[in-house]
Amino acid sequence: AEPGSTVILTDGNGNPIGETTADGSGNWTFTPSTPLANGTVVNVVAEDAAGNSSPPATVTVDSSAPPAPVINPSNGVVISGTAEAGATVTLTDAGGNPIGQVTADG
Repeated sequence: AEPGSTVILTDGNGNPIGETTADGSGNWTFTPSTPLANGTVVNVVAEDAAGNSSPPATVTVDSSAPPAPVINPSNGVVISGTAEAGATVTLTDAGGNPIGQVTADG
């Protein structure tokens, strides 16, 4: 956002969630008074002192942990399975030490 601009957050129906001000570097943070529900659509617009508004940015709240990944039987050479698309799967040894990491593609 433009430094000093007002950052306005609304839900998917246009209802106000809150607003904050971008700092001198254009960074901003907003903490809602109560956590937003999983699946809430959040639209964010920055408005400068002259009243000009940016195009909206949209994100959907994802506060649910993904289900546990499924590991297919392995011969020890190739390990495969399934997990939520986009989830990071970390393989660990018996001591809990990471031995591999992959992003699930669905």
